[in-house]
Amino acid sequence: MLLMFFIMNKTLKPLLHKFLLVSFIIV
Repeated sequence: MLLMFFIMNKTLKPLLHKFLLVSFIIV
């Protein structure tokens, strides 16, 4: 469970950062 959370956090963090960056560029 904790490992899955760690993997999710590791993959979702850059994805979210990229999404925010793209969103910021569009706006």
